[in-house]
Formats: sequence, structure tokens, C-alpha cells
Amino acid sequence: MIVKNYMLKREDLLVLDVSQRIQDALNLIVADGHLSLPVVEGDLFKGCLSIYYIYKKYYEKEETDRAAFLNSYVGDHYRKDIPTLSAKNVVEDASILFSRENIPFVPVVNKEEHLLGIVTQKSIFQSFNKLMGYGSGVRLTIYTPDVKGRISRLAKAIKKGDGNIISLAINDPESKLGVKEIILRLDGGNIDKIKGYIEKEGFKIIEIE
Repeated sequence: MIVKNYMLKREDLLVLDVSQRIQDALNLIVADGHLSLPVVEGDLFKGCLSIYYIYKKYYEKEETDRAAFLNSYVGDHYRKDIPTLSAKNVVEDASILFSRENIPFVPVVNKEEHLLGIVTQKSIFQSFNKLMGYGSGVRLTIYTPDVKGRISRLAKAIKKGDGNIISLAINDPESKLGVKEIILRLDGGNIDKIKGYIEKEGFKIIEIE
């Protein structure tokens, strides 16, 4: 799954330009209900500006300096240390950035550093749900020894029961050494029949939903 398929495109985004005044930026952020917005200079991605930063700086200043702050430029205040991805990066790359960095979104840029769009945490969750086949078929949680060829045997057992695998993920349970947790979704066939074939192959079905 590549970033391009899950990003919010540039033409659908509200962005701030470095030439805008802080007061105008604040008005836009508040009116649109965002906590932060991307900052650009023309098409070039520069960083982001948050409502938290604006309020923090505003109230840190003496009353006599507040008007001047609101009249200053976005280009003097935006956050610059925002990591970027290309449209060809995979969604997992965006997920890693969210886990490592305190960032509101992941910008997607081209070779010229022009802003193509952004990836949000919501889009990451949506891609995960799609990958896991959420809302489709029957969900099974299975434990199996970590032995070569087990997935092949599981697939053959499901085929015998006329089942079809919609999605499959493998996890390493922290509390069980040498055991793999398989989470899959199936459609087609009789689930009780499929369950019987799976268990005959030595798999332990923990949960069926």
C-alpha cells in the first residue's frame, strides 16, 4: 500500500503561505476547525503552524507586543523540522514517522519538495482496516507453533472447507515463545466445516467472530 493512495491531495487541503500574517493564519485555522496546517511558499513545502503555537506565543508576550505578533508573518514562526515522504513510500513509513515524531501529519512531496498532499493518522487507521478486511467475512484468531510450512498447511485446510482467505496477518504474542498468532478473515464455505479441517492440521483456534 503506497502513500499516494491514502494521502489527502494538495488541491483538497487548506494551507498557509509564508507571506500571510499570523492573524490571518489564526482566523483560517479556527474557522476550519484544524489544530495545525501545512505551510508553503508557492508550491514548496516549508513546514507547519499550529494553533497551540500561536496562542502560546501570544500569551507569552507583553500586551503591548501582542498586536505586533499578530501582524508578523507566518514565515517567521512556522515549524521547520517536519519529515516528509514521497508518493512512492509505503504506508508503513508514515506509520513509523507518527510513532517516532511528534507531528500532526506527514507531508508528501515530489523531488522539487513541492507539496503533493499529507497523510493523517486517520488515513493510517483506514489503511490498516482495509488491510485487515475489517467488516468482511468471519474473523479467526489462531495459535500455531513457529514451524516452517504452517501457513501453507493452513491455506490447504481452508481450501478443503471451500473457504476463501480475505486477509491474513501474523503476530508474535509477547507471552508465548515459539508461537505465532495468525489473524485472518474468511468468506465462503461452512465455518464449522472449515474449523474442523483447520483443527485437524494441529492449529489452535482461539477466537471466531
